[in-house]
Amino acid sequence: MSVDPEESDKKQNGAAAWAFALGAGTQLVTSVLLGFLAGQWLDGKLGTGPWLMLLGAFLGISVGLYQLIKAQARRDGR
Repeated sequence: MSVDPEESDKKQNGAAAWAFALGAGTQLVTSVLLGFLAGQWLDGKLGTGPWLMLLGAFLGISVGLYQLIKAQARRDGR
């Protein structure tokens, strides 16, 4: 029984795509969560209400999306 090299390449490309998607999703969620938690902690220390928590969450979203776009550009070879 011989293994088709083209089929093997498709499986590797599919696995690489899944790995990229899972890594990018994890990175995005982590950055948002860290921003949120840092803002929440600062709100507790400074008594500023939900404002620093919201700012931290938006900053986490911004950083996460920037990292996602940067990783996709690297993957595309730009």
